[in-house]
Amino acid sequence: MVRPIRLFHAGLGQYVIVDGEAVYADLDGDGRIARSERYTGEAERALVGAARHFADYYDAPFPGARSLDSQITSGGRLNDKEAERFSRDLKGVLAKRPDLMGHLDFFDRADGDGMITLGENYRSWRDLGFGAVKSLILTVSSAAVFGRIADGFAIDVERIAEKRPRGSTQIYGPDGNVDQARLAEFAASFDDGANGVLTHDQLRAALAVKAQLGTIPKRQFVSLFALTERINGSKTVTKEQFVGLFDNSLFWTAASMPDNSGKRRL
Repeated sequence: MVRPIRLFHAGLGQYVIVDGEAVYADLDGDGRIARSERYTGEAERALVGAARHFADYYDAPFPGARSLDSQITSGGRLNDKEAERFSRDLKGVLAKRPDLMGHLDFFDRADGDGMITLGENYRSWRDLGFGAVKSLILTVSSAAVFGRIADGFAIDVERIAEKRPRGSTQIYGPDGNVDQARLAEFAASFDDGANGVLTHDQLRAALAVKAQLGTIPKRQFVSLFALTERINGSKTVTKEQFVGLFDNSLFWTAASMPDNSGKRRL
């Protein structure tokens, strides 16, 4: 059974949820979408068509994926926990999935149950092109920091805010969404580079000026450096890649790249 999907309609300027042939929207303006908020406006047919397109052609319609209608993009499928709340909770679910949770959804894309198991964690790092040993190290370290013993060191995506480390860039705001002004402040550092590209050392220096990174955030950027070195073939990061780390496009792009054998990773 296909889970409900969030879609963003640029013309309407809002997110909706499509479940089967029905469309739901935040009609009362509280930032949430409930089953009582059925949308029957002029874009209904286009939204149902877009949801059908994603169901037919995407295993995991990642946030930002475009439908055949240029105004409609994917906001990602509701995971199992969200889908259950949407089906029974009168308050519904958030209209927009917080960016931080969307960032982690990449690791939960196999079954979308809201929990990143050790196996999913490891396979996702492998899909990003990391070797077996490096993937194991990244899995163990992330599970130790963000997982819970009671969950078998699986990472609960919905509770990630409780585990956020100190000394971050603060690009993700308290609500888990990207602070666009803060992101732009960091991204502006790339304007000084050649063609919007910084070396790893240049980006480290820029980060040091703008934030006092803690141990865990520093390690997370080490992973970014390793990933971009593989993609670019050099120790560089583009502005687009840096922004993509936060708008959730980088991981999906990297995992879709062919490996050395020419086979696609997804």
